[in-house]
Amino acid sequence: MNWNALSQFEADTNTPQYAQLAARLREWIVSGRIPAGSPLPALREIAALSSTNYSAAQMAAEELARDGFIFKRRGRNGGMFVRRLPEHSETIAILLMEEAAYAGGNIFNNTLVDLLSAKLETLGYRAVIWHDRRAMEERGTIPPILDDALKAGRVQALLLPNVPDEAAAWVSRLAIPYSTVSRENMATPDLAPLVEVMKHRTFRKMRLITSGGTGELRDDPLVRAFAAFGMRITPEQIVRMPGGRQTLNRLGRCGYEATKALLAEKECPDLLVVFPDHAALGAAQAIAEIGVQVPGEMVAAFHRNREFDHFFSFPVIPLDVSIDHVADMLIERLLTT
Repeated sequence: MNWNALSQFEADTNTPQYAQLAARLREWIVSGRIPAGSPLPALREIAALSSTNYSAAQMAAEELARDGFIFKRRGRNGGMFVRRLPEHSETIAILLMEEAAYAGGNIFNNTLVDLLSAKLETLGYRAVIWHDRRAMEERGTIPPILDDALKAGRVQALLLPNVPDEAAAWVSRLAIPYSTVSRENMATPDLAPLVEVMKHRTFRKMRLITSGGTGELRDDPLVRAFAAFGMRITPEQIVRMPGGRQTLNRLGRCGYEATKALLAEKECPDLLVVFPDHAALGAAQAIAEIGVQVPGEMVAAFHRNREFDHFFSFPVIPLDVSIDHVADMLIERLLTT
């Protein structure tokens, strides 16, 4: 793409410059003049080439991103890129794996599925939601509903909010594009409010309660979040709740029991960090029962999903996660592979 063509852009006075600039770029994307995956110039360069201004270029980019024509990528290789547009009647399935006895019990996954469906429809795809409610020991084979759809060509891509260990093998063999929650796009809590407090107060005994299971410590969401601020978490500082079904369905109880055990130690923690939110609710109950004064005797930093309301009887430092952002990352990964 020769971006010098933007120098031919001439805005009229009857329509805002940003709207006309967005329309021109949209026309080039739809026609294929700007291929899918292509990077866009920086906003200042777009403004200079089109003889507009930075504000107009920024608003045009925001409109294109909102309408699903481009996406923004963070990091060293970040920038704005053209999204792959859907083909006619392209169907993307969203498959949620949960046992029948626990169906609907994970609010995070249910909210994520709803957001994914709405976003896909906005982008012009047909979204279908399927539930695999087989017992855990039966998940080593592909779900019949997905197998039938693949054989009939009724689905062209797949989103998987969760992949149990038992299903990992058949997922890796899928012949269609798919995206799932991974180390790169899983929900990572925002520790900025906590780090700011730690700059002004010294804690002698910090303890973390997390649902990291038995995987690598470096892959734990809390550990990764601290690492982003240059802070190393040692195994002695972290209590990892059991993985598997127990963590999914008994997070509140696990958080409660882990907190009671920590508070029963001779030297109680003066900073308690808990992830995820269901475990935080159990931790709050244990703190209230024992009567620890927060924030006087101990500071509490609890995970909070921005899309939900959370209420505690004492002041808490929120460690926010945006489920909407997780949905965006899952879709971005799918459409750019």
